[in-house]
Amino acid sequence: MSTTNELEREIAAVGALPREDLAREWQRIYRHAPPRSLSHDLLARAVSWHLQAKRLGGLSAGTRQLLKQLIERAERGGGSKKARGVREPESARRDSDIITGTANAAPAVSPSVALDMTGPVSKPRRRLSQGARLIRDWNGRAYVVDVIDRGYVYDGKLYSSLTAIAFVITGARWSGPRFFGL
Repeated sequence: MSTTNELEREIAAVGALPREDLAREWQRIYRHAPPRSLSHDLLARAVSWHLQAKRLGGLSAGTRQLLKQLIERAERGGGSKKARGVREPESARRDSDIITGTANAAPAVSPSVALDMTGPVSKPRRRLSQGARLIRDWNGRAYVVDVIDRGYVYDGKLYSSLTAIAFVITGARWSGPRFFGL
């Protein structure tokens, strides 16, 4: 039996685990309890990603370095990448889809949004910074949306909401922020 089939079977089994088992696995992997507000789906995705990374390799050295720089920049209070001397390495560009949500095993997150999994449980409304790029893989195709001061640009057209773009992409009524993983 191939390693890929075995891994796929293990990942499917992870998704079927009860939340309590997923929380114990999270605790084992990350050495702290998961946030109470973390859904079953996100727990399963995190545990599944860990399985994949263990078997197939995790983030490239370039992506790890980029994440470290972004965390340091956020802790210093932000600023642009150029102003802070953060440069995305070539090797990180292919792996950056994990950060921006193109990879199926990870939740979609814009690199301009810092995640704090230790903070309060309340979910403040996120503001996307001008210049942020959202990438969503849908049915085998990557969709790219750029955030500008007047709204969002998708496929060369200006939209006032992510929900309108999600409708154009899927043909169904989706919450735009939810479709793009925000």
